[in-house]
Amino acid sequence: MLKTNFILLVLLLFLQISCSNESNHGCSVTTEIAQLPWLTKIINNGNTIYINGTTCNINKGATITEFTYNNSIVFDFINVGANAVTCNQAAFDCQGNQITMTAGLTSFLTNSPNGKLIWQK
Repeated sequence: MLKTNFILLVLLLFLQISCSNESNHGCSVTTEIAQLPWLTKIINNGNTIYINGTTCNINKGATITEFTYNNSIVFDFINVGANAVTCNQAAFDCQGNQITMTAGLTSFLTNSPNGKLIWQK
């Protein structure tokens, strides 16, 4: 009986640890790009992106960088030389929902050296 309880306890602990490594937004730092259809669509299309109700042309040099911000994965899109201010920068969660660029998030993305470049046009 003691051995069974010990095995059950170890199993529960393992499940807790593996679940805690994922963000509550459906992806983790180890998620493959192919598992994020919205991101794959942008990368494969490479010409336009929808930001704040505007269809924006993606310019050469545009990047998507992955960050961890407040224990969540954030994808930062920077569109170098965009004509419209709306098209310069946007942040997205794992489902491809646009995240409001608060002052704190903007400052973090601008000043953080810890991003992982995942795409550049």
